[in-house]
Amino acid sequence: LSLNGAVVEGRTATSNALVFTVSVAANGDVTLDQLRAVVHPDTTDPDDATSLTSDDLVTLTATTTDGDGDSVQATLNIGQNLVFEDDGPSINTTGEEPTLTVDETVLAINDTKSFA
Repeated sequence: LSLNGAVVEGRTATSNALVFTVSVAANGDVTLDQLRAVVHPDTTDPDDATSLTSDDLVTLTATTTDGDGDSVQATLNIGQNLVFEDDGPSINTTGEEPTLTVDETVLAINDTKSFA
């Protein structure tokens, strides 16, 4: 992870390609933007979730200041709340089978042809 201005960037280990960004708006809204696939450890689970669970990997710090300049801060570890769900493929086999009908009304009855 790296900090680019006020945006946290997650990149691939091999090519340094941008995978996701995390940003915070002035009102405190956090935006997680996933730009490419994330590797999930359990390849047998199509609904595997991966998060940034290491301690203090991504934190938010809020600061408030009163009228005479006194301030206080609080820090929150949000990495475990940034979750990448594996959206595996699915298929639905319900529904009606198609019906095929051949219209033979224009075919001649008992017609013969020579293919010699």
